[in-house]
Amino acid sequence: EAFQLISWWEKEKVRKAKVMVVGAGALGNEVLKNLALLNVGNVLVVDYDTIEHVNLSRSILFRESDADKNLHKSNIASQRIKEINPNIKTMAINADINYDLGLGVYRRMDAIIGCLDNRLARLAINRAAFKVKKPWVDGAIENLAGQAIVYKPEHACYECGLSDTERKLIQHAKGCIVVGRQNVSMGRIPTTPISASIIGAIQTQEALKIIHNYDETTKKPFTNTLIGASYRYEGMTLETGIYKTEEIEEDCPSHEYFENIHEAKELSSESTVNELLDFLKEKFKDDDPEVILDQRFITELFLESINKALEIFIPNNKLADYIEDNELRKKYDDKIHITKYYENLSYEFPYLKLKLKDIGIPKLHILTVETDKATEYVELTGDENFLKFK
Repeated sequence: EAFQLISWWEKEKVRKAKVMVVGAGALGNEVLKNLALLNVGNVLVVDYDTIEHVNLSRSILFRESDADKNLHKSNIASQRIKEINPNIKTMAINADINYDLGLGVYRRMDAIIGCLDNRLARLAINRAAFKVKKPWVDGAIENLAGQAIVYKPEHACYECGLSDTERKLIQHAKGCIVVGRQNVSMGRIPTTPISASIIGAIQTQEALKIIHNYDETTKKPFTNTLIGASYRYEGMTLETGIYKTEEIEEDCPSHEYFENIHEAKELSSESTVNELLDFLKEKFKDDDPEVILDQRFITELFLESINKALEIFIPNNKLADYIEDNELRKKYDDKIHITKYYENLSYEFPYLKLKLKDIGIPKLHILTVETDKATEYVELTGDENFLKFK
């Protein structure tokens, strides 16, 4: 392997590394191509979108036939990088990064690379990665410009640097029930393969440092990273620079770390609510444990125009798509209200036979559990076999 000629290169660390790339658009294509060429052993591709013809001018891994068939970006990108390097192992997950990816997935990664085009998805990665104390590399591109930043626990994070206006926009997007599939790709901006190539290379470079455990304290080789700094490139003026990012924001919600995670091999997303509560009752010696949900589980809508309640069983992030797919707004105008929902699970939850996946809990997730003594964190470790690189 040619890279062994590099004095600081550790072949086995790279070969064994697990790297998750979130977003398989223009930027993600470049990062994935780089990881394949560098022989990074295990690459997980996460994206919710499908390939469109407009993607082809800036995405090296996609073909016209992929767009014709409206195939998923994650699946095709995963296949194509194996064509580049058959020695690597890959996995694709079609998921809404805001709710559909369990925290245990983040926990098992050596590096996380965000190749996204909207604030909501960046915030989701930031909070998830920090909960399990994992660094992540963010990238953004527009026209011939772009930037890359590394966020690491105990340092300022993506959320620390948000302005009040950006926070309000994110809050609006999270609370809006009329925004469904389009929320995943909101805020699309014009990009070029040039800026994607440059920023994707910088992101891959920083991920390699994370894989090797190199940072500013590394003496040999001497190392600088983008932890707490932003690399910016402006192609029109050929200006580049590294700028210090914001200081840590006191009481930033993203700096909530999950300590002492309990691995529960007995539990999975296929477990029922009752099975989960019985397990927690026994494990923590608490007759009434409570699980805090990451999102509301909705059980009733009220259609004001016909004065009728509609029973449903759906997590909040699936609601907009449900309304759209069933043409509820077209049939009953805009006056649709959520009238019953649950934000936690206890023995008082009336649907104890429902499976955890049915109420919006993804595979390998880490649950927040309130007992009479403390807050505990429990992983659905029974799902760990789903995370297979091939």
